[in-house]
Amino acid sequence: MPTPSDAHRTIKMKQASSGAILLDDVQLEDGSVVASSGTFLDTHLITDLRDQGITRVRIKSSPDGAKQDQPTRDFMINCVKTALKEVVKRFRHVDLQDPHTKALFHACALSRAREKLRENVS
Repeated sequence: MPTPSDAHRTIKMKQASSGAILLDDVQLEDGSVVASSGTFLDTHLITDLRDQGITRVRIKSSPDGAKQDQPTRDFMINCVKTALKEVVKRFRHVDLQDPHTKALFHACALSRAREKLRENVS
């Protein structure tokens, strides 16, 4: 009998909604990972996955099939703030007026925020 942590369901991408948690890494045919397990789906990620041809994903769910509780807004904001502080320290001597550097900064901040959420939710 599966435990709540083992409970999951496979959904079509057109059924995907923000707040669902990926059970597995999502990989392209070449094996490259486009989303890691434990990642919370949001509208941008759902669109990206669809655009890359992903048609189904497995998400964590409660034993009765309901979507798992989403992290609170305050919790998510705290994770983002913590991630930003870490990334700002690394970019403190860099000119963020350069558009390429600014884009890299934003990518690093987003990646670190997702890591923080995964660390604190798992």
